[in-house]
Amino acid sequence: LWSVISSTPCTSVNFLCKVGFEPWSDECGCGCKPTNKPFGCPKDAKVCLDGTTLARDPANDCEFPDCPCNIPKDWSVISDKPCTAVNFLCLAGHEPWSNECGCGCKPTEPVATDAPAVVCPQLVKLCPDGSTVKADPKNNCKIPECPKPE
Repeated sequence: LWSVISSTPCTSVNFLCKVGFEPWSDECGCGCKPTNKPFGCPKDAKVCLDGTTLARDPANDCEFPDCPCNIPKDWSVISDKPCTAVNFLCLAGHEPWSNECGCGCKPTEPVATDAPAVVCPQLVKLCPDGSTVKADPKNNCKIPECPKPE
């Protein structure tokens, strides 16, 4: 099953072997020989943030391809590269995100697509027990009652 490309030793690999074969070179020549690796890639999958499922690429040493960068419409993008440290602030109701597609801010709770997002002023009420309550965007920005003492 070994193929011979040259009957003299090769000083550099200047040929490609098909999948499942690897180059060889010795005093007798050079060519391609079967690898001891099983054919094909592992049958696992990578699930991307947008739900896309990817299989390993046999033409790329069984590495996973990059996920598509389908960033949800309600996420803001600050950089198209991953952030190594959070060096920005997100508005109330949003939190930082970072992945291979970049970084930015995303809503902390999903926003209903059929209703406009409600942004409440940063109103906070200090309760007698020391706790705080803040304006509720799901209730027309009304500040709820303080918890009742037990």
